[in-house]
Amino acid sequence: MASYTIQKRKAASGALRYTTVVRVKKGSAVVYRESRTFSKHSTAVSWGKDRVHDIEKNGVTSGVTDVTLGQLIQKYLDDSHTNVGRTKVSA
Repeated sequence: MASYTIQKRKAASGALRYTTVVRVKKGSAVVYRESRTFSKHSTAVSWGKDRVHDIEKNGVTSGVTDVTLGQLIQKYLDDSHTNVGRTKVSA
């Protein structure tokens, strides 16, 4: 079951921001969570309603797949943009 909540907070500039958090629960466990921040409350509510409707109609479509910790570490080490020092690389 999908639902959304709106959280109001003050930005560093003093302006109000509204964060919409969409959650999908299965039993008591949260299986999916997504959030976006807006400057207007009405926009936040509209996005929350639309996203919940879309999730309930089409299901959760996230590109997340099951990956082991070892695969994540190897991907990190193989990334050419990452400057890995000798202490992070073990033989």
